[in-house]
Amino acid sequence: MCIRDRCSVSMVIRYNIMYGNKGCCGKFLLLLPAIIAQVFIIYAVFGYFRYFLTTVSKRGFKILLTIVMGFLSKIFELSYLLTIFINPGSIDPEWSNKNLKNVKLKSDSDREEYAQLYPSVDVSAGEGRYDYCFKCHTVKPERAHHCSSCNKCYLKMDHHCPWMGNCIGLYNHKYFLKTLLFGTILGIMMIATWSKDVFKMMIADEGDTTYRRTTLELTIILTSYMLSAVLLLSCLIMLIDQSYLAFHNTTSVEQRVYGLSLIHICRCRRYAVCRSRWSPYH
Repeated sequence: MCIRDRCSVSMVIRYNIMYGNKGCCGKFLLLLPAIIAQVFIIYAVFGYFRYFLTTVSKRGFKILLTIVMGFLSKIFELSYLLTIFINPGSIDPEWSNKNLKNVKLKSDSDREEYAQLYPSVDVSAGEGRYDYCFKCHTVKPERAHHCSSCNKCYLKMDHHCPWMGNCIGLYNHKYFLKTLLFGTILGIMMIATWSKDVFKMMIADEGDTTYRRTTLELTIILTSYMLSAVLLLSCLIMLIDQSYLAFHNTTSVEQRVYGLSLIHICRCRRYAVCRSRWSPYH
């Protein structure tokens, strides 16, 4: 990556340590929040299965709930892992090299820097359709954006999610939405079926053999219950936000930079994207 001269030494160090792709250290730091989130989720699900499902007295309800919760937890975990490990939408280097002359440069300083990088490329002979990223030296198609954390440009980038350790882009956006959806349903099911028993465990007397728990068990139960509530709230809030963006065929980056939706963007002619453009939500 070519870091411009105006960047400070601290920014260079921060990039090399946290977001660089040299070695495993930077990748591990990017995945660290995702690993922590996975540990908390597994802890919450373990507490639910260990201290609630095993105590359900009705056999039919217990079997049904075990199947439903097992399915939800597995499909949620699968969607989570797919969001982490699927490429969000890297730009093909071969395509980028073929379109070097079709770049539109906005300022004289950009033209000078571009001429130094590609002295044999005549930009004026091209259509000037695409932008160029001077950070990762890639021709960017429409709706592609640069992620400073990943140090790459991705197709239809929505945002960089630290809890996924990955960008949310064209190819993994649907798995991100599935993660939020199944995380919300899983959290609702855990809170709805567990709240009554958790409350009874907190107020149980010493003679109550049904709901009385040791201090350690009660601590694990309450911690798992609170983590389930955190899972529900975080997934629900993000699901509402992402669903709104999906229905408007826009992304977080485009909403923040260009306005409410792509329909509004096209009317203002500030962004060259057609209203009928294909999207992964069709």
